[in-house]
Amino acid sequence: MKIDIKAGVLAGKVFCIGCSASFLLAGHSVFAAPVKVGAIFPMSGNFATFGTQCFKGVELAVEQANAQGGINGDKIELVKADAADTSQAVSETRRLISRENVKAIFGTYASGLSYAATPVAELAGVPYFEVTGTADNLTERKFQYLFRASAPASAFGISSMEALQKIVMPHYKLTPENARVAIINEDSLYGASVARKQLEIAKKAGLNVVETIPYSAKTVDLSSAVLRLKQSKINVVMHTGYQNDSILLHRQMAEARFKPTALVGGGGGYSLYETRRAIGDKLDGTVTTDFALVDINPEGAMGLNEFTEAYKAKYKQEPTAYSVISYAGAKSFIDAMKKAKSFDKDDIRSAVMSMDEAMGSQATGYGMKYAENGQNTRYRMIIMQWQKGELKAIYPESLAVAKVEFKD
Repeated sequence: MKIDIKAGVLAGKVFCIGCSASFLLAGHSVFAAPVKVGAIFPMSGNFATFGTQCFKGVELAVEQANAQGGINGDKIELVKADAADTSQAVSETRRLISRENVKAIFGTYASGLSYAATPVAELAGVPYFEVTGTADNLTERKFQYLFRASAPASAFGISSMEALQKIVMPHYKLTPENARVAIINEDSLYGASVARKQLEIAKKAGLNVVETIPYSAKTVDLSSAVLRLKQSKINVVMHTGYQNDSILLHRQMAEARFKPTALVGGGGGYSLYETRRAIGDKLDGTVTTDFALVDINPEGAMGLNEFTEAYKAKYKQEPTAYSVISYAGAKSFIDAMKKAKSFDKDDIRSAVMSMDEAMGSQATGYGMKYAENGQNTRYRMIIMQWQKGELKAIYPESLAVAKVEFKD
């Protein structure tokens, strides 16, 4: 019997093509290339501690999404990019878009890096999902494809002043008349934005702001700033800084034997256990504020316990505010991409703008509802305090896990 090999091969090809077509018509992805999504954070340099924590949060969200089928059957491939400075932020964003052909980008931690990177993505029509950068002016440029899940810097200013006026001043019997306030901040977009809002609120409240001291986060000496605080007899310090400069300020205050009645942090370095380990017990009692915290009441933050367990299992370390805020933001944006009609920029924008998630639906305690400028309007700041080496949420009451405790 003669077998027609060519005919058999042809029939097999037709059969396979028919099977593939049936799969595709049924909504399945056959041999589809993964969906590339960029993740640009400072993985080296001064902000590496923060950037690494942010990246881990995004990475975990992507890993979990892939375990559940990716984006409608297409696996997500996370393309990592390091942005230690603004020049690298620009060049790496260009690489992600032109060479890696990413469909969207997660970033960025530092506001200055975000401010440099986001115009590149906007011009290219690539949605940029900002999960941590806080400067208010990031969303004031009328961009169409920039979306921020986290709170803006002005919210840090409002929340830190709320902590001062409602918690700190009453405890120490400070009044607008006897409080001598100093606002000291690192001078990037983040620190400047927080300080600007603090000064605005302080003036309206009639507080006596004696000193305003901006400085570079890269500084290695804050002794002159500490001398000004001491000579001006400051009893309330409002400080917004990153990790290294926060540690430096405390060490040089100790060297100068300057101890204000109260110090209120504006997030940043004050939310890190690395800062607590460096400063020690002297940080206990310090009140600060931030856009997220792991040690909050999980009843007001859906999925927080599951996130914490998964993070510790994967990375063998405790998650931080920056890892949970990045995780929650990335998770919500991935959900939006699943709902988008396609990976077209306008379809993704429509999906993000249609999100309507209630407060408490995220692991951060947030909800999700976006304004036209791309800012999530359902964020919630947390006032927290260092107590016996642990950072505890003390306000709002719905998320609090501890009562305020001061070391008098």
